[in-house]
Amino acid sequence: MIVWVDGALKPVDAVRISPLDHGFLYGAAFFETLRTYGGRPFLLADHLARLRRGLEAAGIRWRLEEKAIARAVAEVLEANGLADGVVRLTVTAGEGPPVLTAAPYAKPMTLLFARPLPPALAAWQERGRPLVTVALPRNGPEGRERYKAHSFLNNLLARRELGDRDAEGLMRTADGRVAEGIVSNVFFVRGDELVTPALTAGILPGVTRRLVLALAPQAGLTPVERDVWPEELAEADEVFLTNAVQELVPVCAVDGRPVRACPGPRTRRLLARYRELAHQGLRSVADIR
Repeated sequence: MIVWVDGALKPVDAVRISPLDHGFLYGAAFFETLRTYGGRPFLLADHLARLRRGLEAAGIRWRLEEKAIARAVAEVLEANGLADGVVRLTVTAGEGPPVLTAAPYAKPMTLLFARPLPPALAAWQERGRPLVTVALPRNGPEGRERYKAHSFLNNLLARRELGDRDAEGLMRTADGRVAEGIVSNVFFVRGDELVTPALTAGILPGVTRRLVLALAPQAGLTPVERDVWPEELAEADEVFLTNAVQELVPVCAVDGRPVRACPGPRTRRLLARYRELAHQGLRSVADIR
């Protein structure tokens, strides 16, 4: 694998990260995972906006602009022989003294790499995936919102609890509300409403989540963000998951109980519109006309 590090392409085994990097020592690092379509990163402006919110909260001064990141994505795809793929952009705080500090981080490290799409993705989208509730509760956000940060242990432990099952894990809040999937946001259709847990459940403000909420009226649905309880998923007409890599993935069963329609007509319609916008190279949800 060839990766892009601070403006240079390098073989992955030639990359060195300092043991004094505060991304390693204290989790002061943030990342975005996105897809390319026709070689162009989808919703790049929105991914970078979310990334910058985390960086600013941690005092990491990062100055790369959208055009520079788009060029880096193109370079990494070409260097790895990929027409399209999954791109991960990571920014770490950089080196510092081995103590917690309130000083700003002026020399962050930027790393970007690409990989192929999951081979099972087409099958998931056609036949759906099961959703299985894990016992481990979703922890609360470390800051004012849930940042996409390197402090991912809660997700990792949930994935280990799920084991090797070909399913997504459903995480709940400490009081039992539906939060999100281990690596996804959760939606369900009931009548003419498209419902997803509110951000007050401590969930990640997903970029794909935001786009799907904006597209809901085009599928004849009213978007609703509110508290969601597990039994509502079992009674839904359709359930699906979202993230930037998998787009929309229908859920075929929740804890062994089949979902009424998988994939349902509203899920199919939203996915078709999503893909139209992806192939148009949409930069931001705000640009939808």
